[in-house]
Amino acid sequence: MEWDVYKDIRAFVDRKAPQEALELISETRDETANIRSFVACLEAACQEQRGDRTAALDILLRARSEPPADNFWVYHALAALHRNLGQTHPSCSPKMSPPPNRRGFPPPSTIIL
Repeated sequence: MEWDVYKDIRAFVDRKAPQEALELISETRDETANIRSFVACLEAACQEQRGDRTAALDILLRARSEPPADNFWVYHALAALHRNLGQTHPSCSPKMSPPPNRRGFPPPSTIIL
């Protein structure tokens, strides 16, 4: 039953009808409690379609911290939202360190000119 509701919400999101999707999400919160992290991804997508990326980020961060918090799609949506905002998570940034020596090339300090 809950996946039927999910499918209906998804149809609204795909048709770019975020208000209708958000209304359906509100009406069916109890019915979709078992799949709330999946629904949170759709709810965040609706908020992003409406232009409220801050609300979308809040929804996804809340979904990440509530059980079950191991839903891949929450993290995927969170990463996509950060990308759309032009932000990266600190763990995604390369560390500022010298590049490793390439195989076959001596380190610079051993080259004799």
